[in-house]
Amino acid sequence: MEVTSPVVDNGQTALVRQRPQGADKLVIVNGKEYLFREINGVSLSWVDNEDVEAVFELRIECCGGQRRREFQYANSAQESYWRLCGGKR
Repeated sequence: MEVTSPVVDNGQTALVRQRPQGADKLVIVNGKEYLFREINGVSLSWVDNEDVEAVFELRIECCGGQRRREFQYANSAQESYWRLCGGKR
C-alpha cells in the first residue's frame, strides 16, 4: 500500500506491521521499546521520528527466503480505525 504522507503527531509517526497474524509484537530499537498492538487486523505503534528508519530496517523472511520490510507508514484511515477500536499511544 502506498502512502502519500505519514501520520505524524507530537514527534512520533504511526507505523503499521504488515501481516500481523493476530499477535502483538514488541520491537526494540535504539534502546526503546515499541509495542505494535494488533486491534481488529491493524497492528500499529507510535514510533519516535528519529527511530522510524531503524524500524524500517527490520526485515522478515518470506517467500523463497527473500527478506522484506515488516513495517510501513500507517495511513490516516488505519490510524483512525485502530484508535477508535481502543488503541492508545
